[in-house]
Amino acid sequence: MVSTTKQPNRPTVAAVITMCALVAVAVSFDVLAPVSYDPGLLYLPVILVVAWRFRIPVALGLLLLVTPIRLIGAANPLASEFIWSVCSWLGVYFLVVLLTVLLRRSVERERQLARTDTLTGLANRTALLERIEAELNRGRRKGSPLSVAYIDCDHFKQINDQHGHAVGDRVLEQTATAMKKSTRNYDLVARTGGDEFVIVLPETAAEETRIVIGRIQDDLSQLMRDNNWDVSFSIGAVTFVEFPSSAADAVHAADELMYAVKQAGKNGVGYSVVGAETLTSTG
Repeated sequence: MVSTTKQPNRPTVAAVITMCALVAVAVSFDVLAPVSYDPGLLYLPVILVVAWRFRIPVALGLLLLVTPIRLIGAANPLASEFIWSVCSWLGVYFLVVLLTVLLRRSVERERQLARTDTLTGLANRTALLERIEAELNRGRRKGSPLSVAYIDCDHFKQINDQHGHAVGDRVLEQTATAMKKSTRNYDLVARTGGDEFVIVLPETAAEETRIVIGRIQDDLSQLMRDNNWDVSFSIGAVTFVEFPSSAADAVHAADELMYAVKQAGKNGVGYSVVGAETLTSTG
């Protein structure tokens, strides 16, 4: 199994090396610069990189490190002019850290919103294709299977027509919530639009896919019964042992299998294994 929990702002080796190099350059200029020259500006690139790439404690720790470094290169560290200069620059650095962190959080929030379905809070199609592409690359490297399930809500149009779009939205929201509860924490549930959903099951072989999808189908059916909603689900679940060339092809394969289930009478699951020999079954 694979966990996709992401560590926020986790520094890479390249980022650490870049930070150390910038610090070394700034310190060298600070210590070797003429007494009349104020090298405070040299630390700004370092502060910017650290505040953007690392956690806040690292950036604040660097601010504390700057003060003794400035004192080392000072001819008269107790002079009021020098103390005022250092304090002023520390204030500027702190403001830069604050603004940079706020900007980064805003960018991350916008990036997340661009990959999130506004109604259900699930991943949208953009995030879905990105994740499948990553899992396909993982599968090619490790030789592990990938399963993709396409789910369509049967008779959903009648819900909107008979009860209104507010009820229809509630059906979609609760369906999304039920899918999230029924899947594992490393799976991805996405809404591709309308009443259609896709579930990505990383490193999941055909037999386990049947168990997971069967549980999802049971939970969704129970949810519809509890709310007296005349909705069922047609599901196409494809397990890839041999991988398609793109994420879009993987989604298309599951979509076609789901459509075959609908054509056969709806309210069912079709399973397919794409490998040396492609096997398809319905249940």
